[in-house]
Amino acid sequence: MQSTMRTVVCLIIFLATIPIVHAFTLPSEESGNHDGWCKDKWTKRGELNQQMYNHCMQRAHEGYLSVVSLAQSYANQAWIQDAINDAVKEWTNRGMRPDDMVHFALKTITEGYEDLTYMAKQPGWNKGKYQACAQKWGIKYNMVVVCYKDYQIK
Repeated sequence: MQSTMRTVVCLIIFLATIPIVHAFTLPSEESGNHDGWCKDKWTKRGELNQQMYNHCMQRAHEGYLSVVSLAQSYANQAWIQDAINDAVKEWTNRGMRPDDMVHFALKTITEGYEDLTYMAKQPGWNKGKYQACAQKWGIKYNMVVVCYKDYQIK
């Protein structure tokens, strides 16, 4: 009986140390229609600038891979899906999406999260200011940081 109890306690302690991974869904790379985006951006008066088109396609592909990597590194955060959705929505236009810019937007949000995590541990952290800014800006943690730093109590 005591051995069973010890095993259960050890199992509970072990399970408590495993980070919770939240499922997230990324749009497919194909759904970004990088070809359409890059052709639209680099065609002038009917002439496609092939060199810039190729560069654009490469950046979009690398951007998508970076989005995947960044999302995976924050998979233990409950907010990651909202951040992904926000970044994708911000940069999708007419069914096309430059995933290098989606990565930039997602990176900005995650950097804001890291800044807030650090700031919250500092003396003088004002939870009320934070809550007011978080209510205003939601998932845009980078803007929550700006708001918190510039917040004027009225």
